[in-house]
This record gives sequence, C-alpha cells and structure tokens, in this order.
Amino acid sequence: MPHETFAERVATAEITRLRRMVKETAEDSTYSVADMIAYLARYPLRDSQGQDPVYKDTSTTPTTFLSRDEWIPKWDIHRAAADICYEKEAAASTCFDTKADGVELSRDQIVEHWKNLGDKYLSMSSPRMITVLLEEP
Repeated sequence: MPHETFAERVATAEITRLRRMVKETAEDSTYSVADMIAYLARYPLRDSQGQDPVYKDTSTTPTTFLSRDEWIPKWDIHRAAADICYEKEAAASTCFDTKADGVELSRDQIVEHWKNLGDKYLSMSSPRMITVLLEEP
C-alpha cells in the first residue's frame, strides 16, 4: 500500500482499547471512530524494528516527509488517552454540582478525576522526538 496516511493504519483493537481507557462506549460516545483514529494518528512511534513512521524526501523542493511503507504501525495510546481525558476535564468544568438518589457529586470531583487520569496517562506516554528540518535560504 503506497503511502497510506497514519489514520488508515490504525487497528480496530487500538480504538477499542482507547475507548476503554477513557471510559467511552461505542453506543453513546462523544467521540466517533474517526475521532479516536485522529487522536491515535497524532502520535506514531518508532516500530519494533527501529523504523520511524516517516522519512525525509530530499528529492523535492521544499524537502518533504513521507510515510514509510515498511513501518509497522505503533501508536502512543497513552498520549492519545491523555488528550481525551484533558478534553473531558475541560468539558466537566462547565457542569454543575449534582445530587441524585442521596448521592452528591460535585463538579470539582469530576474535573479532578479527569485531570488525574490524564496526568497518569501522560506520565505513561513515550518520550517525543521532533525532527527539525533546516534549509539554506
């Protein structure tokens, strides 16, 4: 498959795992399958063979980066989960305190839960490397 996008290489099992990590169900999800794929595709990792997901093509002007066909898809699922948790934290900050069936749940508890979970997943994520491309003017 020549030059697939990262999103085209995300497996269903990875989407299912990401949904479990952030307490999303497919039935009543805020995040669609396409959303989950987009989160994972943001964070490709070097594969088990040491292949980077992209390579620098210097035959073009300006130099471009292309996806590597032999790369075995591997994603930083913890970084993607952290992003979703932080979004849920932000959304919860606009909620109101709730009391139902004698149980009180405050907005602060919900916000703290999503922040702590996001922090946990971020601490488990892989280190990020950025390739800087310098060109002569």
